[in-house]
Amino acid sequence: MDMDNQYKLNKLLGYTSNIQEIATPLNTSLNTTYFNFVRRHQNGGEFSLSTDAAWTEYFYQKKLYTSVMADKKIQQHPLASKIRIIPWSRFIGSTVQKEQRQHFGIGVGITIIFIHDTHGDFFHFATKNQYQDMEEFYLSNQDILLRFTHYFYDRAKKILSDVSQPENQLYLPERIKYNTKNATLNYSLVDIQNFLSATRPKHYYVYHEQLGDIFITKREYECLYYLTRGKTASEIANMLYRSTRTIETQIKNLKLKLNLPTGATKSDLIATICQTGFEFITPS
Repeated sequence: MDMDNQYKLNKLLGYTSNIQEIATPLNTSLNTTYFNFVRRHQNGGEFSLSTDAAWTEYFYQKKLYTSVMADKKIQQHPLASKIRIIPWSRFIGSTVQKEQRQHFGIGVGITIIFIHDTHGDFFHFATKNQYQDMEEFYLSNQDILLRFTHYFYDRAKKILSDVSQPENQLYLPERIKYNTKNATLNYSLVDIQNFLSATRPKHYYVYHEQLGDIFITKREYECLYYLTRGKTASEIANMLYRSTRTIETQIKNLKLKLNLPTGATKSDLIATICQTGFEFITPS
């Protein structure tokens, strides 16, 4: 690594304690001992903010960035989403994972990539080698990891503003350039919007361990979706162009379908639906 990049890397490493502080909830509550945020630009510039300064320096000094498998995954981004979520088990055999697992004891994790036209944001969450069951935890709780990404953007915004400046970024000519325009899929063969239009469900399926199969209407689903996002009945009514009374009726019907007792609150309803493992998608 040349002197200019070494100077920039030292500056990035200087933020380690700040990133460790921001990542404290990951460590104390989610058994996540390693967190790393990387932003890579189309122009070849990048920066890395991590809880582990030793690994970050090792990664760049050993030029492990020349064999990062996630860099290849970014070229194959999904058509209907700007997010890629990749468990580290898909990186088995990669040089980077071998080195981190062997020398730093970190080998179980997940990577979330936010894909943008000009840059990509890589969030790496991981823990120690012995906690093999943590990968399943990460996959089953992607929503709380996505929540943390918003928390990180908010808490680290001053740091991100600083290190995003071109003069503070690393420029590594040997690394695969970030480029989402090289997607391998043939876009002419698919029509996502047509597919979404043709597959709008009239009812949504919920499986309840005691009650079995439950189907809720599209309107009930919309009410439930917005309730879980903190909206009140009157706010939902305004959003859906319905009366508050109509929305309250929909909520009452949901409680009946889920066999909730008289007097059950909206919080009880939300808790019950979450316990079923129901996955929400944005209403369309």
